Amino acid sequence: MLKPCPARLGAGLIPALVLLLQGPSGWAQGLEGPPEPRAACGERPAIDRCLVGSWRQSSGGPQEWLPRNLPPELFTRIAGSAQEVRYNADGTFQTGMASGEIDAARDGVAMQGRGRTAASGRWSASGGRLWSCPDALEVTGRVQITTPDTSGSFATPPVPRRPSQVIYSCAGNTLRTTMPTSRGSITTTYTRVVPGR
Repeated sequence: MLKPCPARLGAGLIPALVLLLQGPSGWAQGLEGPPEPRAACGERPAIDRCLVGSWRQSSGGPQEWLPRNLPPELFTRIAGSAQEVRYNADGTFQTGMASGEIDAARDGVAMQGRGRTAASGRWSASGGRLWSCPDALEVTGRVQITTPDTSGSFATPPVPRRPSQVIYSCAGNTLRTTMPTSRGSITTTYTRVVPGR
C-alpha cells in the first residue's frame, strides 16, 4: 500500500499545478465575485477591440510567480509552456493546449505532477476587467508518488467551469493581466501574434 505523503507536500502540489495550467483569462484562479450578466459573457458582451486577435505569453505568469512563493526545499522543479489565446470579435475565445510540470520531494517521498489544459468559451472586457466564461474546459493531470517502499499515481481532481476575471491593460501589441493574491499579484505579459512574423 502506498504510504500517505507528507501533508504539506501533497496539499501544495495539486493547487500549484492547477495554477500553472490556468488559462490566460484566469479561469482557475481569477478574482472572486459574481459576474454582472451584461458585462460578463452575456448576450451583449463588452468588446475591447484592442484584445481582438491572437496572443502569446512572453513573460511573467505562474511560471515565474510560483518559484518565488513556494518553498524551494520542497518544490524542486516548476516548468510550464507559454500560454496562447485568441479573442474573437464575436465575444468567443480559444486557448492553445498548455502543459505544466512540477516536482516536489520531502522525507524520502517524491512527487511529480504533470498536466495539460485547453479551454474555449466567451469573453467580455470593461472597466479594466477581463471576464472569461469557459463553455468547454479540458484539464488532464496526473500525480506520481514514489516512496522508498513503493509507488503509485492518481489523477488530479476535476476543475469546474466557472466565470472568472482578471485586471488587464491592453495597448498596441502588448496585453498585461494581473491577479491579486495573498502573496502578491501574478502579472502576465502577452505579445500579439502577428501573421507572417
